[in-house]
Amino acid sequence: DVAANTRWNLAFILLVLGRPTEADEAARGLPPPSTGDLWVTYYTYLERYDEARSGIELVLRLARTEGNVWAEMWMTRSLAFVDLLQGRFPAARAGAARSLAIAESIGVPGAIAFNLALLARLAAVEGRESEAREHAARADDLAQRGLGNALLRAQLQATLGLLEQPRAAQALLPG
Repeated sequence: DVAANTRWNLAFILLVLGRPTEADEAARGLPPPSTGDLWVTYYTYLERYDEARSGIELVLRLARTEGNVWAEMWMTRSLAFVDLLQGRFPAARAGAARSLAIAESIGVPGAIAFNLALLARLAAVEGRESEAREHAARADDLAQRGLGNALLRAQLQATLGLLEQPRAAQALLPG
C-alpha cells in the first residue's frame, strides 16, 4: 500500500504539473489503494468517472466485506462525489447522507464536516439555498473548532460562491 500510495501521489503531482502522459504512466497498473482517496481525485480531475466509480465500488465492496467502517464511509462519500459530478443528484444525495450517518455514528467530526460540505455543494447546485447554507454553516463550525482543514474551508467558500452566483450554479447542471 505504501508503494502504491507513493505512485498515486507521484501521478497526481505530474498531472497537476501538466504532464498527463507521465502521470498515466506512473499510475498504470495500480489498483486502488485500501487507504486514502487521492486516486479518486486523480480520475475525477481527468473526468474519467467510470474508472473512478469502478475503483470506488471495488474498495467499497471490500470494506463492507471486512467490516471496515472507516473505508466504507469514505468510499461512500467518494461515490457520492462522482455521482454529483455526473449529475446523478438523487444518488449523490443518498450516498452523502449515508456517509454522514456513518461519520456521525462513529463520532468523527472531520468526516462529518466533509460530508456536510458535500451535501452543501449538492444543495447549492440544485438551487436549495437555505439547505446549502445550513450544511455549510455546520461544516464551517466544525472546521473553525479545529476539526477541518484548508481543503474543507476552500470547498465551503466555493459552495458559498455558487450561492452568490445562481447562474454559475445552474451552469453545473447537466444538459
